[in-house]
Amino acid sequence: MIRRSWTKNECDFLRVNYRKMTLKELANHLGRSIGSIYGKAKRLGLLKYPKRKSEWLIEYYGYKLWSKDDIVYLKNNYLDSPKKKIVDTLKRPWKAIQSKANVLGLRRSGIDRKIKRLKLELTDVKKVWLAAVLDTEGSIFFHKTKRAKYVAYCPVVSVCNTDERFIRHCQSLVKPLKFSISIDNRLSQNKDQFLFRSDRVEVVYNFLVAIYPYLIIKKKQAELMMKFIELRQKQLLNHPYNACTPHTELQKNLFKQIKILNKRGK
Repeated sequence: MIRRSWTKNECDFLRVNYRKMTLKELANHLGRSIGSIYGKAKRLGLLKYPKRKSEWLIEYYGYKLWSKDDIVYLKNNYLDSPKKKIVDTLKRPWKAIQSKANVLGLRRSGIDRKIKRLKLELTDVKKVWLAAVLDTEGSIFFHKTKRAKYVAYCPVVSVCNTDERFIRHCQSLVKPLKFSISIDNRLSQNKDQFLFRSDRVEVVYNFLVAIYPYLIIKKKQAELMMKFIELRQKQLLNHPYNACTPHTELQKNLFKQIKILNKRGK
Protein backbone atom coordinates (compact mmCIF):
# COMPACT_ATOMS: atom_id res chain seq x y z
CA MET A 1 0.00 0.00 0.00
CA ILE A 2 1.42 3.34 -1.09
CA ARG A 3 1.50 6.00 1.60
CA ARG A 4 0.03 9.30 0.54
CA SER A 5 1.62 12.45 1.87
CA TRP A 6 -0.51 15.01 3.64
CA THR A 7 -1.08 18.19 1.67
CA LYS A 8 -1.28 21.66 3.21
CA ASN A 9 -5.00 21.87 2.44
CA GLU A 10 -5.64 18.53 4.18
CA CYS A 11 -3.72 19.63 7.27
CA ASP A 12 -5.63 22.92 7.38
CA PHE A 13 -8.94 21.07 7.05
CA LEU A 14 -7.95 18.71 9.86
CA ARG A 15 -7.02 21.61 12.15
CA VAL A 16 -10.35 23.35 11.57
CA ASN A 17 -12.62 20.30 11.80
CA TYR A 18 -10.89 17.89 14.16
CA ARG A 19 -13.17 18.81 17.09
CA LYS A 20 -16.26 19.37 14.96
CA MET A 21 -16.33 16.06 13.09
CA THR A 22 -15.90 12.45 14.20
CA LEU A 23 -12.83 10.44 13.18
CA LYS A 24 -14.98 8.37 10.83
CA GLU A 25 -16.39 11.46 9.13
CA LEU A 26 -12.90 12.92 8.73
CA ALA A 27 -11.58 9.63 7.32
CA ASN A 28 -14.39 9.43 4.74
CA HIS A 29 -13.97 13.06 3.72
CA LEU A 30 -10.18 12.88 3.33
CA GLY A 31 -10.10 9.33 1.97
CA ARG A 32 -7.84 8.06 4.72
CA SER A 33 -8.01 5.50 7.51
CA ILE A 34 -9.07 6.40 11.04
CA GLY A 35 -5.58 5.49 12.27
CA SER A 36 -4.02 7.87 9.76
CA ILE A 37 -6.32 10.70 10.88
CA TYR A 38 -5.57 10.05 14.54
CA GLY A 39 -1.80 9.81 13.98
CA LYS A 40 -1.62 13.04 11.98
CA ALA A 41 -3.72 14.91 14.55
CA LYS A 42 -1.37 13.75 17.28
CA ARG A 43 1.67 14.93 15.34
CA LEU A 44 -0.01 18.30 14.78
CA GLY A 45 -0.75 18.59 18.50
CA LEU A 46 -4.53 18.51 18.04
CA LEU A 47 -6.81 17.34 20.83
CA LYS A 48 -10.36 16.11 20.47
CA TYR A 49 -11.18 17.86 23.77
CA PRO A 50 -9.28 20.66 25.53
CA LYS A 51 -7.01 19.72 28.40
CA ARG A 52 -8.97 21.92 30.79
CA LYS A 53 -12.62 21.14 31.40
CA SER A 54 -13.42 24.84 31.67
CA GLU A 55 -12.18 25.41 28.09
CA TRP A 56 -14.39 22.59 26.85
CA LEU A 57 -17.45 24.02 28.64
CA ILE A 58 -16.81 27.46 27.18
CA GLU A 59 -16.34 26.12 23.65
CA TYR A 60 -19.23 23.68 23.47
CA TYR A 61 -21.84 25.13 25.83
CA GLY A 62 -21.11 28.83 25.84
CA TYR A 63 -20.28 28.90 29.56
CA LYS A 64 -18.01 31.62 30.86
CA LEU A 65 -15.63 31.46 33.77
CA TRP A 66 -16.34 33.32 37.00
CA SER A 67 -14.16 36.38 37.33
CA LYS A 68 -13.08 37.88 40.66
CA ASP A 69 -15.48 40.79 40.12
CA ASP A 70 -18.37 38.34 39.53
CA ILE A 71 -17.62 36.50 42.77
CA VAL A 72 -17.36 39.73 44.78
CA TYR A 73 -20.68 40.94 43.36
CA LEU A 74 -22.33 37.61 44.17
CA LYS A 75 -21.09 37.68 47.78
CA ASN A 76 -22.31 41.24 48.29
CA ASN A 77 -25.71 40.87 46.64
CA TYR A 78 -26.85 37.23 46.72
CA LEU A 79 -28.58 37.40 50.11
CA ASP A 80 -30.53 40.63 49.61
CA SER A 81 -30.85 41.66 45.95
CA PRO A 82 -33.81 40.60 43.76
CA LYS A 83 -33.21 37.52 41.65
CA LYS A 84 -33.86 39.33 38.35
CA LYS A 85 -31.30 42.03 39.15
CA ILE A 86 -28.60 39.41 39.90
CA VAL A 87 -29.36 37.49 36.69
CA ASP A 88 -29.29 40.65 34.55
CA THR A 89 -26.04 41.86 36.11
CA LEU A 90 -24.11 38.58 35.90
CA LYS A 91 -25.75 37.52 32.59
CA ARG A 92 -25.98 33.90 33.72
CA PRO A 93 -28.82 31.42 34.26
CA TRP A 94 -30.21 31.44 37.81
CA LYS A 95 -29.27 27.76 38.29
CA ALA A 96 -25.63 28.57 37.49
CA ILE A 97 -25.71 31.41 40.02
CA GLN A 98 -27.25 29.16 42.68
CA SER A 99 -24.62 26.50 42.04
CA LYS A 100 -21.77 28.98 42.47
CA ALA A 101 -23.42 30.42 45.59
CA ASN A 102 -23.56 26.93 47.14
CA VAL A 103 -19.83 26.49 46.47
CA LEU A 104 -19.18 29.82 48.22
CA GLY A 105 -21.35 28.80 51.20
CA LEU A 106 -24.08 31.37 50.48
CA ARG A 107 -27.69 30.48 51.26
CA ARG A 108 -30.54 32.66 50.09
CA SER A 109 -33.53 30.70 51.40
CA GLY A 110 -35.01 30.42 54.87
CA ILE A 111 -33.30 31.92 57.89
CA ASP A 112 -30.28 33.19 55.96
CA ARG A 113 -32.19 36.08 54.38
CA LYS A 114 -33.26 39.29 55.99
CA ILE A 115 -36.69 38.82 57.51
CA LYS A 116 -39.33 40.59 55.49
CA ARG A 117 -41.94 42.32 57.61
CA LEU A 118 -45.27 41.41 56.04
CA LYS A 119 -48.32 43.37 57.06
CA LEU A 120 -51.34 41.14 57.67
CA GLU A 121 -54.74 42.63 56.94
CA LEU A 122 -56.31 41.27 60.13
CA THR A 123 -58.77 42.83 62.50
CA ASP A 124 -58.23 42.48 66.24
CA VAL A 125 -61.07 39.95 66.36
CA LYS A 126 -59.35 37.71 63.79
CA LYS A 127 -56.02 38.02 65.60
CA VAL A 128 -57.69 36.95 68.86
CA TRP A 129 -59.31 34.02 67.06
CA LEU A 130 -55.99 32.87 65.54
CA ALA A 131 -54.24 33.25 68.90
CA ALA A 132 -56.92 31.07 70.53
CA VAL A 133 -56.47 28.46 67.77
CA LEU A 134 -52.69 28.36 68.31
CA ASP A 135 -53.15 28.18 72.10
CA THR A 136 -55.54 25.23 71.93
CA GLU A 137 -54.79 23.35 68.70
CA GLY A 138 -51.31 24.53 67.76
CA SER A 139 -47.63 24.03 68.48
CA ILE A 140 -44.48 26.15 68.42
CA PHE A 141 -41.36 24.02 68.14
CA PHE A 142 -38.11 23.38 66.28
CA HIS A 143 -37.33 20.91 63.54
CA LYS A 144 -33.72 19.72 63.79
CA THR A 145 -31.75 19.29 60.56
CA LYS A 146 -28.28 17.75 60.42
CA ARG A 147 -25.84 19.72 58.31
CA ALA A 148 -22.20 19.12 57.47
CA LYS A 149 -20.69 20.89 60.49
CA TYR A 150 -23.59 21.42 62.92
CA VAL A 151 -27.24 20.73 63.74
CA ALA A 152 -29.62 23.44 62.50
CA TYR A 153 -32.76 24.40 64.43
CA CYS A 154 -35.61 25.35 62.08
CA PRO A 155 -38.56 27.22 63.68
CA VAL A 156 -41.98 25.69 63.05
CA VAL A 157 -45.57 26.74 63.77
CA SER A 158 -48.36 24.24 63.19
CA VAL A 159 -52.05 23.70 63.92
CA CYS A 160 -53.64 20.24 63.84
CA ASN A 161 -57.35 19.40 63.53
CA THR A 162 -59.56 16.69 62.05
CA ASP A 163 -61.82 19.23 60.29
CA GLU A 164 -60.37 20.23 56.93
CA ARG A 165 -62.72 23.24 56.64
CA PHE A 166 -61.36 24.61 59.92
CA ILE A 167 -57.77 24.31 58.67
CA ARG A 168 -58.62 25.87 55.30
CA HIS A 169 -60.23 28.79 57.09
CA CYS A 170 -57.06 29.34 59.13
CA GLN A 171 -55.05 29.40 55.93
CA SER A 172 -57.39 31.93 54.29
CA LEU A 173 -57.01 34.35 57.21
CA VAL A 174 -53.22 34.64 57.18
CA LYS A 175 -52.59 35.57 53.55
CA PRO A 176 -50.02 36.60 52.24
CA LEU A 177 -48.17 34.24 54.62
CA LYS A 178 -47.62 30.87 52.95
CA PHE A 179 -48.77 28.06 55.23
CA SER A 180 -48.96 24.56 53.81
CA ILE A 181 -51.75 22.05 54.50
CA SER A 182 -51.05 18.34 54.71
CA ILE A 183 -52.62 15.16 56.08
CA ASP A 184 -51.01 13.25 58.96
CA ASN A 185 -52.39 9.78 59.69
CA ARG A 186 -49.93 9.02 62.49
CA LEU A 187 -51.84 10.90 65.18
CA SER A 188 -55.16 9.11 64.79
CA GLN A 189 -56.13 5.73 63.37
CA ASN A 190 -59.78 6.63 62.88
CA LYS A 191 -59.70 10.10 61.33
CA ASP A 192 -57.30 12.04 59.14
CA GLN A 193 -55.45 14.83 60.90
CA PHE A 194 -55.04 18.01 58.85
CA LEU A 195 -51.91 20.08 59.51
CA PHE A 196 -51.67 23.82 58.99
CA ARG A 197 -47.90 24.33 59.10
CA SER A 198 -44.92 26.45 58.09
CA ASP A 199 -41.18 26.16 58.70
CA ARG A 200 -40.26 29.29 56.74
CA VAL A 201 -38.61 31.74 59.10
CA GLU A 202 -40.22 34.91 57.79
CA VAL A 203 -43.67 33.25 57.90
CA VAL A 204 -43.21 31.99 61.46
CA TYR A 205 -41.85 35.33 62.66
CA ASN A 206 -44.53 37.53 61.08
CA PHE A 207 -47.32 35.23 62.24
CA LEU A 208 -46.11 35.26 65.85
CA VAL A 209 -45.57 39.03 65.83
CA ALA A 210 -49.16 39.57 64.67
CA ILE A 211 -50.86 37.40 67.29
CA TYR A 212 -48.36 37.62 70.18
CA PRO A 213 -50.31 40.22 72.25
CA TYR A 214 -53.36 37.92 72.30
CA LEU A 215 -51.65 34.63 73.17
CA ILE A 216 -52.09 33.13 76.63
CA ILE A 217 -50.97 29.49 76.81
CA LYS A 218 -48.25 29.64 74.12
CA LYS A 219 -47.13 33.19 74.84
CA LYS A 220 -43.81 32.21 76.44
CA GLN A 221 -42.94 29.86 73.56
CA ALA A 222 -43.76 32.60 71.04
CA GLU A 223 -41.59 35.10 72.89
CA LEU A 224 -38.63 32.71 72.99
CA MET A 225 -39.09 31.76 69.33
CA MET A 226 -39.13 35.39 68.16
CA LYS A 227 -36.03 36.08 70.23
CA PHE A 228 -34.28 33.05 68.70
CA ILE A 229 -35.08 34.20 65.14
CA GLU A 230 -33.88 37.75 65.82
CA LEU A 231 -30.61 36.53 67.35
CA ARG A 232 -30.00 34.08 64.53
CA GLN A 233 -30.72 36.72 61.92
CA LYS A 234 -28.33 39.18 63.55
CA GLN A 235 -25.63 36.49 63.72
CA LEU A 236 -25.94 35.62 60.03
CA LEU A 237 -25.94 39.24 58.92
CA ASN A 238 -22.60 39.61 60.68
CA HIS A 239 -21.31 36.63 58.68
CA PRO A 240 -22.91 37.19 55.24
CA TYR A 241 -20.46 34.94 53.39
CA ASN A 242 -20.83 31.95 55.70
CA ALA A 243 -24.39 30.68 56.00
CA CYS A 244 -23.17 27.49 57.69
CA THR A 245 -22.56 29.29 60.98
CA PRO A 246 -23.27 27.08 64.04
CA HIS A 247 -25.80 28.27 66.60
CA THR A 248 -24.57 30.20 69.62
CA GLU A 249 -24.99 28.89 73.17
CA LEU A 250 -27.76 31.42 73.79
CA GLN A 251 -29.68 30.12 70.77
CA LYS A 252 -29.24 26.54 71.97
CA ASN A 253 -30.55 27.54 75.41
CA LEU A 254 -33.64 29.08 73.81
CA PHE A 255 -34.19 25.82 71.94
CA LYS A 256 -33.98 23.86 75.20
CA GLN A 257 -36.38 26.22 76.99
CA ILE A 258 -39.02 25.84 74.28
CA LYS A 259 -38.57 22.07 74.34
CA ILE A 260 -39.09 21.98 78.14
CA LEU A 261 -42.20 24.19 77.92
CA ASN A 262 -43.71 21.96 75.23
CA LYS A 263 -43.06 18.84 77.35
CA ARG A 264 -44.86 20.41 80.28
CA GLY A 265 -47.82 21.15 78.04
CA LYS A 266 -47.81 24.84 78.84
